[in-house]
Amino acid sequence: MLSNPQKSLVKRAQRQADVPEEEYRDMWRMVTSWQDCDTSTDPRLGDVHMDRMMGFLEAIYWRHVQEGTLQPASKANAPFQKEGFWKNRNKAQSTSRDRYQKQRITESVEDLKVKLMKAGYPVQNITALERQLRYHNQWALKSALHRTLMFFLKKTT
Repeated sequence: MLSNPQKSLVKRAQRQADVPEEEYRDMWRMVTSWQDCDTSTDPRLGDVHMDRMMGFLEAIYWRHVQEGTLQPASKANAPFQKEGFWKNRNKAQSTSRDRYQKQRITESVEDLKVKLMKAGYPVQNITALERQLRYHNQWALKSALHRTLMFFLKKTT
């Protein structure tokens, strides 16, 4: 779900790009590929959709500027200050939340490996487990290491 500041930014961008309401609603359908999504208040929308919509609106705005039908932004808080900002923003489509979670899961995996080694679990078994799960995500590895640690600790006590 988009936050209120995100919804506000998209609406300001729509006005700056001089996009009519019906075209704006069609754009949401194109950006999301959901035929029933035509507003920024749709609860299914996320940061990726926001970035795509802003990139779409930005392209329209700068095309109008190049054609001379719109003037470049003069307000400091206008969504489109520099051409290509939204187009080049976040190409990996990851959010700060995604990056934070990735960092946390990596730290958790490392912590579990250290705990297993301190408990006396063979390093080659940890390596084998990592090799087995190399095509899975870090969450699967974390779960496997946690289960192994719990089982190993239970077995040794």
